[in-house]
Amino acid sequence: MLDYDVAKKEEPKVVNIYPLKKSRRALLFLADFFLVFIFGITLYALAVCPLGDLIFNMEAQETQYVEDANARDSVLYGNSLLLYDQDSSQTTIYYYSANLEYTCERFVEYYVVDDSSQSYEVFAHYYLDIEGDEETYLGLFADLDSKTSFFDLTGSTPVLKNSYKNYFSALFTPGDSLTEAGESYYSSFQNDFFLRFYSEMLTSIQKNDLTYAGISYVEMQNAVNAYLSNYDALLIGCSMVSYLLGVFIVHGLFPLLNKDRKTLSMLALRYTRLDSSKLILLKKRQIPVQLVYGMAFDAASLMFIPIVSISFNYLFSLSVLFILSLVSLGLILVSTIFFAADPYGRTLSDRLSFSVVVDEETMEQIYRAKGYEV
Repeated sequence: MLDYDVAKKEEPKVVNIYPLKKSRRALLFLADFFLVFIFGITLYALAVCPLGDLIFNMEAQETQYVEDANARDSVLYGNSLLLYDQDSSQTTIYYYSANLEYTCERFVEYYVVDDSSQSYEVFAHYYLDIEGDEETYLGLFADLDSKTSFFDLTGSTPVLKNSYKNYFSALFTPGDSLTEAGESYYSSFQNDFFLRFYSEMLTSIQKNDLTYAGISYVEMQNAVNAYLSNYDALLIGCSMVSYLLGVFIVHGLFPLLNKDRKTLSMLALRYTRLDSSKLILLKKRQIPVQLVYGMAFDAASLMFIPIVSISFNYLFSLSVLFILSLVSLGLILVSTIFFAADPYGRTLSDRLSFSVVVDEETMEQIYRAKGYEV
């Protein structure tokens, strides 16, 4: 309970001011927090991102990106390092992920089926036939297999262990299918061995370059990277603009437009923020202070604003947004400690801005003590 002397004519009165209960103060914070997020993500989807796409001509950039990515992949196809099903009724040459799975299956077939084509062993083809680097090939094989133990490496060439041959042979037997254990082993082989080996091969190609039909893999990959950097910058910029507009609407525009300087949440919940030293409504000049604190404490939602245009996992690759959200989350945790320890349930921003939030009943007591009609 906070005690304040309020002058009414010549007779001083003591008004007992009870700030909001902690549960209600927390509800107000969450209401403002999610309103900022809702306004931000709505503005991002309906206005800011479409406008950004238009200004930076992202449609043309995306078309060029697809062409560059296909040209880059054509180097892998042309050098038989990425395989696709040529007997399929569909044109699958541009389905990178599907063709990578197909390449893995053919790679396994090479080690399971005795008469399978040597061209299926894409790593031997690259390191031995193209690079002429047997030492790196065998070294990578041994290093990757040391974590999985799928192969017998005692001989001069790698051999798939018989137990795994038996599990994987169902893939190449018409009418048969992998057992549950076989599926588990195959998934492990694909993720823990093949894809890691393929990643090492692409890293080598990126370092040493590889060409096909006059097309450079490195040149096309650099063009792809340039587009991705531009795209990420656009996502970050549009997200920040949308967020700042959302913060301004919630913590700036609404308080400026109503005489009690309330946010939309305060209007709905019938709460009021007062200057804690004078027990008066906030002045217009104090709104920017509330705006700054709102900007800092609501930024934990910033990284999620572009969710309407990218996948959830991609959000974490936008490091600028992630770091800002993480810093804001840290501020919220610190504020929560102050909030829990404060006997009057004031948050860190309340204390820093010398303000207090009260309900309508308390506000009426203050008005009466000051001699106003309520």
